[in-house]
Amino acid sequence: MKKHLKKVMQSSPIADHFINLFIELYVAFVHKMNVLKCRRTYKKKKRLKINFGSGSATKPGFLNLDFSSSADMRLDLRKPIPLVDASCYFVYSEHFVEHLSYPEGVELHFSECFRILESGGEISISVPDAEWPLVEYAEGKRSYLETCEQQKWHPEDCLTFMEHINYHFRQRWRGGSYSHFGNHRFAWDFETMEKKLAEFGFVDIERRYYDPKLDSKHREIGSLFVKAYKPITGDNDNALL
Repeated sequence: MKKHLKKVMQSSPIADHFINLFIELYVAFVHKMNVLKCRRTYKKKKRLKINFGSGSATKPGFLNLDFSSSADMRLDLRKPIPLVDASCYFVYSEHFVEHLSYPEGVELHFSECFRILESGGEISISVPDAEWPLVEYAEGKRSYLETCEQQKWHPEDCLTFMEHINYHFRQRWRGGSYSHFGNHRFAWDFETMEKKLAEFGFVDIERRYYDPKLDSKHREIGSLFVKAYKPITGDNDNALL
């Protein structure tokens, strides 16, 4: 019986779910502690710059939020953000939004970004560009596959175009957890990003160029860059024009 149970745990998603349960319990505990710390530290702070999902790519001058130990505050970013309304003038994320569930996780995140931004504040996002591989697949072009090989984005045994597309969308391969936060949960194009940002009140939504002062160099190729703004109202003298 014990031998059979061990085999089941090692060869099925059961083990993945058990491991994920313990991870989620740990995440919940650390998140709660840091929520209290964040509220105490930033309760009266204004005009903050936020870097969501910073990982090890923390940015000076930003409040770097992530569950990574490198972050300024270790938070579960699937949950509401423990900052007061209109406390930020700029919120940024780099290859983070694709890791949120769609539509629920994305909707919570965008609504929270809108809430914490001051009047006229900016949201700036980069995500993997899903349009590029899909268009090339349909048209029989190869520059996406060549770039994947040059940049070593995908596993070596990811060979067919459809395997590459699935890895691009899911970021999971042989032996990887099905529930790990590192997996991708949604593929983005500009049309969908624009739609979702507009739903939560953002305006002047447009593509932007890669910014070497803001974006990581390795994200220059293959990323969709988007910026938008919270509408300007008359109750904020510090609004960015």
